[in-house]
Amino acid sequence: MWECILQKGGQNLEIIRKFDEKNEVYKKFVLRGNKIVGFIVVNEIDRAGIYLNLMKNEVDVTSFKDRLSKGNFGFLDMPKKVKQMLLGENIKFDIVEEEIR
Repeated sequence: MWECILQKGGQNLEIIRKFDEKNEVYKKFVLRGNKIVGFIVVNEIDRAGIYLNLMKNEVDVTSFKDRLSKGNFGFLDMPKKVKQMLLGENIKFDIVEEEIR
């Protein structure tokens, strides 16, 4: 993973990039004020909808930005408050245990 901070027009932009050469997967996130303002995903687009919702809802990703570029990023990587905001207040996030017979 590669990270840098750029200043453009008086605003700091944080760039997070990851390239998995073996699987030919590329991810790039542009953050301003710890909110996603742009992203590119190549060859692993199944999480693009989650990234888009985070961007549209201007979610502060500070607490989980180090996990954005991981291969299996999902709702489990987000705090409960963010999950509820994206999915709705009536969604419950409990661990369900099943007995295997």
